[in-house]
Amino acid sequence: MTSDVMRPDDAILDEVVHLREWATDRIHLLPRMQSLDHIVGESEGEELTPTGQRTPWSHVRLTYARQQQRWWIHDLERRSGLRQDGVHRDAFMLVPGVEIAIGGTILIAENRRSIALRAFCQRLLGWASDPALVDHALRSIRAAKIRRAALVLLGDGDLVPVAHALHRRTLGLAAPFVVCDRRRRDISASIRSPANHESGVDALEAASGGTLCVRGRRLPSDFPALVDRLHVADRSAQLMVLDRGDRRLLLAGPMPICLPPLSSRVLELPRIIEEYAAEAIIALNASPTCFTRIDLEWVLTYAATSLDEIEKACQRIVALNASSNLSQAAGLLGMAPVSLSRWVSRRSPLEMVCTRRLVPPPSDDTGGNRGDGPGPRQLTDATHNSMGDT
Repeated sequence: MTSDVMRPDDAILDEVVHLREWATDRIHLLPRMQSLDHIVGESEGEELTPTGQRTPWSHVRLTYARQQQRWWIHDLERRSGLRQDGVHRDAFMLVPGVEIAIGGTILIAENRRSIALRAFCQRLLGWASDPALVDHALRSIRAAKIRRAALVLLGDGDLVPVAHALHRRTLGLAAPFVVCDRRRRDISASIRSPANHESGVDALEAASGGTLCVRGRRLPSDFPALVDRLHVADRSAQLMVLDRGDRRLLLAGPMPICLPPLSSRVLELPRIIEEYAAEAIIALNASPTCFTRIDLEWVLTYAATSLDEIEKACQRIVALNASSNLSQAAGLLGMAPVSLSRWVSRRSPLEMVCTRRLVPPPSDDTGGNRGDGPGPRQLTDATHNSMGDT
């Protein structure tokens, strides 16, 4: 199972709902009543400048094209210096992620999916980081999505799960995600890992309509041929490049996304876990009670080694707590019962051993767990025999 919590109708997801000022949380809602004509700054309470001083905003008009179901922005009399992604325009359509500059103010058009993507980037980069870094990351993600540049991810450890998570949140679950790693054999996608091709050309073909992910230090032997195909105007896949932190890549186009180590974000770990758990609850249609404070403390202590491990632990704990037996939990996760059983037993050999139902552990006066084993919850043997040989 993979987290993809944004599952409403695509048309709703694609509708721009507000304009947000660059590197801030300040937003300007677009009118819910999709009127034929709307002038920014004309209505009471619609001052769009952070200082409160009048600017060329009064010379910009927003109109809603009912046939296209899209908002447009127009430069009235060419007096505002309207720019779309840095390029001067007289008018253009507001699509999610587009940067709108008027005078010294930059706004970003956002819809529900891009709002969720920004929240995920904040989770990746840290809520205490410079807000501009998050918007630079969103700019780089958008450039990759529209095939203008490669998206470069820098950080320690295996970054493929992070790249895959960004892929799901930009292109969706149906689009192919293919890794090109010359040290691995050709394999198809599975619940355990994405598809891999040793050949860069073959990987690009397999990734058509989706994402090709390459490791900067393990480029394919046919990399020159891959580059030739990537340079065509209508290349079919977005490219993500993973590396450990080669700063020379800063000169290669849009700003790379530099992921800080979790060891530097100790105070933010509980919030990270809570967000992954919330996504798992939504994805599995589970009750909020399927992830408790005790579960959070277990993940914090035993699984907070990487974002990927945190996500997997939260998903599996929610599935176990939402199910009557291990086989049912494995079904929710789309994995084999034996694989889930091995995961459980490796992480809690004293308590989580193919038993059936999770029960709250005994607690001391402070509410803590007295158990010696590292399981997220203690288990009862009452229904052990009904589990079968899973």
